[in-house]
Amino acid sequence: TYDYDEDGPFSFDGPESIEVAGNTNDTFTVSITGAEADVVRAFSPSSSIEFKVVGEEKVGDSTLRNQELEADITVPRLYRLVPEAIQPTEDLFAGSWVEFTLEVSNLGNTQDAITTGEATIRSCPHLSVSGLDQLDNTVVQVTNDKGDNKVVFTLRLEASSSHQERTCEVTLSVQSEGDNAQRSSAFNVAVSAPSNEETNTPVQGEDDDVPIVSESSSLPWLSMTELLVAFFVAMVAFRRGSL
Repeated sequence: TYDYDEDGPFSFDGPESIEVAGNTNDTFTVSITGAEADVVRAFSPSSSIEFKVVGEEKVGDSTLRNQELEADITVPRLYRLVPEAIQPTEDLFAGSWVEFTLEVSNLGNTQDAITTGEATIRSCPHLSVSGLDQLDNTVVQVTNDKGDNKVVFTLRLEASSSHQERTCEVTLSVQSEGDNAQRSSAFNVAVSAPSNEETNTPVQGEDDDVPIVSESSSLPWLSMTELLVAFFVAMVAFRRGSL
């Protein structure tokens, strides 16, 4: 026969007992399977369940001796950090920024930490993500079946003023300290560029220093020839007066 702790996150399937005739060997199998993933993850890898096999040697109805074999059933350590990037709800325009949320869950069964976080943006060189430094070395406890213990970060998408109107793919990645694996989450964001009217509208005060030339004037305008004649007449009159 065999016995085990039924409070553990496992199920056992096999014969309740077997009989083996004298001077023979027999084999029987007991299958051990895990319960739901969230239940198994809640079972600490440092904990164990005792599994006991009891052998009873009998002659007729008399028991000669008993023998017990015991083993501990454990679960291996599992590291699995899973990020989820939530797309911003506000519109993003060239020359502006919007905030968005990154949630990181620990779907392993032991405490883990984020080594570093990275952002990859396709087809949009003028778009960037700021605030990733806050992810470095952040400890993440095991996330339970209710979603508790998630770590939430607020990041910022920044589009330069020269950004063209385009839909960009943004990918956020986190690296696990436990298994050194990198997992990611992605979303698309549309960047709106200023309209042509807004781009071509002159800035007020831009032409303040440009001199204004009127198209017409009521004052008399003398040609160069007339000025020379007038100057010559004046010189002649001046000489006569001095005589």
